[in-house]
Amino acid sequence: MTLSFDSLPAEIYSCIIAQLDVHAAHQMILALTRAIPYSAIPRYELFRNIRIRRPGQVEELLERMKRDTIEINQRYKSPSEKEEAHYTSLSSYIQSFSLETFNTNASLVLDLLSLLPNLRELEIWIGPRKGTTRREFVLGIGRRRSN
Repeated sequence: MTLSFDSLPAEIYSCIIAQLDVHAAHQMILALTRAIPYSAIPRYELFRNIRIRRPGQVEELLERMKRDTIEINQRYKSPSEKEEAHYTSLSSYIQSFSLETFNTNASLVLDLLSLLPNLRELEIWIGPRKGTTRREFVLGIGRRRSN
């Protein structure tokens, strides 16, 4: 019996990915999904550690999460099915979030953070931005802690 990369179980790919550096894992997963499109590579690993480096990426991620929620609401009708589906939604996969840009709308970042129920690590680079006050940022963090 000959094994190919297409037939490997998802657990083996998960073990390989777990050995990689967090930031190198994204590139490896993308390369594997392109090279072996029908394999059982766990694509949720792409969303486990999010690293925002350009201003527009916050808006893109929010749009992707909204599409995911709309899709779940359209696909499932009963409340119990919807609740179960939300446990496997994009927002539930994100455990680490890093914001490495100063030119981002603080309100959008706070909206995004409020949608991440399983967030364990948060790294935010804080810098000058027109229209964003220190008070607004502190209020947002306080709102996050109260949830």
